[in-house]
Amino acid sequence: MAKLITIGDSISQGFMSAAAARTDLSYSTLIAEQLGLTVGTNYHFPTWPLGGMPLNMEKLLRYLTKFYDDDIWGPFEWGTALTIRIPNFLDKIEDYYERGAGDYRLPYREAGRAVESFHNLAAFGFTVADAWQVTPNVCLERLEPGGVRRDDDNTFGTPSNAFYRNAFRILNPQNDPDAMDRSQLDWLEHYAKTDNDGVENTILWLGSNNALGTVLHMELRETNVTPEVYKAMDHFQRGQFNIWDPELFKQDYEILLDKTASILNSKAHLKKQPDWRVFLGTVPAVTVAPIAKGVGASHEHQDPFKQIIGDKARYFDYYVYVPFDVDDARSGSVPFLSQADALNIDRRIAEYNKAIRALADAKNRSLGKKRFIVVDVNEALLQLAFKRNSGNPTYPLPDALNPGGRASVNTKYYHASNDRVVAGGVFSLDGVHPSTVGQGLLAREFLKAIHGTTNAAVDGMLDWQAIIRRDDLLQQPLNIIQEIHQHDSVLKLILRAMRSRREPINSANARWDQMGRAA
Repeated sequence: MAKLITIGDSISQGFMSAAAARTDLSYSTLIAEQLGLTVGTNYHFPTWPLGGMPLNMEKLLRYLTKFYDDDIWGPFEWGTALTIRIPNFLDKIEDYYERGAGDYRLPYREAGRAVESFHNLAAFGFTVADAWQVTPNVCLERLEPGGVRRDDDNTFGTPSNAFYRNAFRILNPQNDPDAMDRSQLDWLEHYAKTDNDGVENTILWLGSNNALGTVLHMELRETNVTPEVYKAMDHFQRGQFNIWDPELFKQDYEILLDKTASILNSKAHLKKQPDWRVFLGTVPAVTVAPIAKGVGASHEHQDPFKQIIGDKARYFDYYVYVPFDVDDARSGSVPFLSQADALNIDRRIAEYNKAIRALADAKNRSLGKKRFIVVDVNEALLQLAFKRNSGNPTYPLPDALNPGGRASVNTKYYHASNDRVVAGGVFSLDGVHPSTVGQGLLAREFLKAIHGTTNAAVDGMLDWQAIIRRDDLLQQPLNIIQEIHQHDSVLKLILRAMRSRREPINSANARWDQMGRAA
């Protein structure tokens, strides 16, 4: 019974704290369970041992806590951390996914049984076009160029080519020769054809990675080509971009909807599943993510998203990584986005979401029925944003997260002290991807659309106490996070892992990359 298929990127996969993935905690799994599906029976997704890959920041910091308690102080302790503890931690992950049981070439097994395919097909780093462009064979072009396997074993290394290892595992869990050309959309077609009941609900949430790279790399690499040239580009050629021209984004998204409708609205599928629906997530504003900290003076601009009352949004002189500040940006010692860059990114994303809504409406008109339903995740995130709303978010949190009318979580970067969370809670430690509670809030938004109901009704469907209990960052506050706020060595390591999720690039930030390797 394919009651739910999920196609998406890192958020839908359950990417947390710079690693894939806690799919068991993701919003899509919460939705599957609410729809009556059983994980491991009629809703499958891969698990990722050792905290996942490329690098689980939370696992690393908890590992360091065993040796240094809540502080790494003095040159001796930092020396052992950087030369012994962290390399040992990384080596185990690298060995597992490159040469051990997590090798992409080994058939995937769950509870001793082979799993032929997954219902959650989300893969981190995917752009809109990757839904049909990336296949296991495409992955092998990077993993085994010329038929020769490449693994990079190094001291401060994470699993090499993690994007392709991850995608291969999801798209071909049994390393089946007959599945080597199957993309995410090909798997959707497979389920539509082979499942007796067809595919009733599809979550289709892509587009974040058509802009997210700007804050991961702190630079804009535009799609400065014509639509004709762009259309002919393959996945690898498009890897040079990290922010898309709105018309090119629209071009890709229209293809995505056309292909999806062709699969699900075929006569054969309609006979099995006349009530199929697709839920489209909007693209989140990346400048809300706490990895990009606004510093310097703030200035008011017309809100690209038209969400702020009075239509004026605050933008800062610079956007830098935690733990850096305005002096670091002014000195040029760290990469940063300018105020103009941040405004440009938000304006692009606003155009992306305008295109998503327009294309969904047009497709529904052509189908004569409301098949494509837009879930405005971005609007919810904007309401939830702490700094954007001058410290007074307008998003109505569930009662469990708002005891006594006082919000227990916010979108600031996570910070804990004296075994108490003092900031954050919505995002995981990478400052980009949702925490367990954040995933619960996403499930809330999608379930409202799926059932056509209200926050209060959905909160009755979700076990918020269980979601909170499963959030280790809330239940076991990570006091050692202060090392991220006070020192940059561990941060640089994390950023290297995050920034290498897709293609190696030749960027203007080569000095930063070198600093990260030296760390």
